[in-house]
Amino acid sequence: MIKIKNNFLPKKLLKEINFLVTDYSFPWYYHPFVVDDNIKGKEMYFTHILFREDMVNSSFYEKIMSNFLKKLNIKKLKRAKLNLYPFTNKLIKHGWHTDSEISNKVALFYLNQNNGFTFFKNPNKKIESNSNKCVLFDSDIVHRSTNCTDTLCRITLNINYD
Repeated sequence: MIKIKNNFLPKKLLKEINFLVTDYSFPWYYHPFVVDDNIKGKEMYFTHILFREDMVNSSFYEKIMSNFLKKLNIKKLKRAKLNLYPFTNKLIKHGWHTDSEISNKVALFYLNQNNGFTFFKNPNKKIESNSNKCVLFDSDIVHRSTNCTDTLCRITLNINYD
C-alpha cells in the first residue's frame, strides 16, 4: 500500500526546515554509494542521521522531527535520516532496495521541488519529488531513488517506524 499526502507540513514549518538543512553550517556526511557499494563514486550522496539504534543522533533532531512524530502518530521510531542527492547532468536511477530490515513502515518526505523521483517496483509507480509531499508505504516494498538534474540537489527525509 502506497499513500501520498500533499501539503504535509504548514508552509512556514517547511520553510524553516529547508532553511536549516540548506544552511552552509548544516553537517552533511558523504557516502560513496547509495545502495550498491560495487558502484562507488557513480551515485554518491550525503546524509544526516537524526535518529538510529534507539538514540537521537543529531542536535537538529527536535527541530526537524517533532512535527513528523505527532503527525504520523509514530509509536516506535527506528531511523530518521536526511538524504541529499547532488545535481548531475544525467538523471541517475539508484539500486532497488527495501527498508524492511529497519521497520514496518516508511514515511518519505520531499523537502524540495526537483525532477528526481522515487520508483516503486510492484506496484509499478513513479512518484515525483514535489516539495512538502509525504509518501507512506510498507518497508518491504521494493523501491529506488534518483538524483536530480534541474536544481542543485534533491533533499528527502526518510523515516522508518513501527
